[in-house]
Amino acid sequence: MYKKTLPLILFLLVHYSGFSQDVIYTKQTTDSILSKIMEVNVDDIKYKKHSNPNGPMYTINKTDILQIVYNNGDIEHYNKQGSKKFATVYAIRPRKRGALLNGMTIYENEKIIGVLSANTYLSWKIEADNGEVVITSKGEGTDVLRINPKEGKTYYIKQTHKTGWIKARPKIEFIDENEAKKMLKKAKKAASKIAE
Repeated sequence: MYKKTLPLILFLLVHYSGFSQDVIYTKQTTDSILSKIMEVNVDDIKYKKHSNPNGPMYTINKTDILQIVYNNGDIEHYNKQGSKKFATVYAIRPRKRGALLNGMTIYENEKIIGVLSANTYLSWKIEADNGEVVITSKGEGTDVLRINPKEGKTYYIKQTHKTGWIKARPKIEFIDENEAKKMLKKAKKAASKIAE
């Protein structure tokens, strides 16, 4: 009896394993890719379509993958933000005498972050370890700071002003964390032009 069922069980196991598949879920669509993962590299994954195991090999970037469910049941999740690393920036404008002047715009490179008026602050994430970032404050004039952001670090910037002919001229400078925390306790968050 066992001699007859053992080959049948082996046949079914081999035949069933031919139907096993890895499932790739991408970020762009709700469709999944039934596949056989062939290679997992640093930046991409190579696979063959389950429906054509002898066909061509395809490549997909890891940044486009939400998760992979392997045929053995293991699940590998991929960071939704890809492999990007971030630092945090706070730009704070304290209350000063004569601070009823119009707000001054803060930019990261050419992107508007928001407008600071008296006793307000902005905070946002910037991509780290990816080169220099220019923080600019514009009013009647322009003032600029340059940052080479490092992952996990927080940068604090104080924005003040000098009297100009028509509008206030901005001045921005780096400050330490203790000074920033004292100002943040008194300040309100300004309306930001970027999604958080």
